[in-house]
Amino acid sequence: MRRTPFTNEDIACIENRCTIKTIIEGDVTRTITVSPYLDRGLKALESSFKGEESYTSHTYHLVKQDAESTPRKFLEKRGKLIVDAEQNTTEHPFGTWIGVMQYLDKPELALLQLNESEQGALRVYRKGANLLNEVQSNFSANNVSIDGRVIEIEATHTTFASKIILFVLTDNMISGYTYAIHKGYPAAMGAIKLYRIEPAKAH
Repeated sequence: MRRTPFTNEDIACIENRCTIKTIIEGDVTRTITVSPYLDRGLKALESSFKGEESYTSHTYHLVKQDAESTPRKFLEKRGKLIVDAEQNTTEHPFGTWIGVMQYLDKPELALLQLNESEQGALRVYRKGANLLNEVQSNFSANNVSIDGRVIEIEATHTTFASKIILFVLTDNMISGYTYAIHKGYPAAMGAIKLYRIEPAKAH
């Protein structure tokens, strides 16, 4: 996870839209433009570019968190998972991945532990609760199938993510979807996008 600080001087607003402009990774510029989205938070457009060359651009939905933020609670209660991942030198695509999953029609913080020979797990941390609200689906290494750039997982939870299908997009990003099987039919489907936590570099 990366934190990008900014000040009021980095914010420019026109009518009901505000743009935050920061410099990341040397001379790469990141802009985030936010505007009201109905009565359910903010719609954000994030772009990164260098000079005239555009790198990435994507949109997402921001929801106000009345309680302490989910990432902060995660780091307080489960921060060791990140520390352990940074010490792990396992080969791609194995390792620890973190990102966002659609769970019960809401974007939630998700973490996938994909191990070559040990039990793994998909965890989702729900927003809006005063305590860290964690839902977990475990799976054995034998229930992980990797065929080229496709990863298929059969997990143990019966109503949450009993099936996980992921596609390797880059060395540090995977996406796909999860679903459960209820009375022979797929249910509780949710899209998921994750980024690999890379081992910490030695100084």
